Amino acid sequence: MTSVGTQFSVSATGRLILIFFAMKKCITHKKMYATQTLAEDALIDARARFHYRGQQGPVAVYKCDECGQYHLTSQGDMNARLSQDIAAGKIDLQKEANHWLDKMKKR
Repeated sequence: MTSVGTQFSVSATGRLILIFFAMKKCITHKKMYATQTLAEDALIDARARFHYRGQQGPVAVYKCDECGQYHLTSQGDMNARLSQDIAAGKIDLQKEANHWLDKMKKR
């Protein structure tokens, strides 16, 4: 089964990139990412956008044996890029920015 999908990514210059693609659905029913970089971007965005308790939530990406695409997982060691962004305080800064953006949207 094939469906048309969209994927968002933010470039190094901070520009939002919208990617349209046709994708097969993975039998795992997890969201699919075409590249490891896109999956890592989604992982970091999820950690900044949602509030997870302790060790909950996605911490890594992996290439699926079933579909050949990348998925997020809460199992295993933390992704190196995510770990670096947490240590540098980037995730907390993005959480704060998201908080204020949400607040501005409500006006």
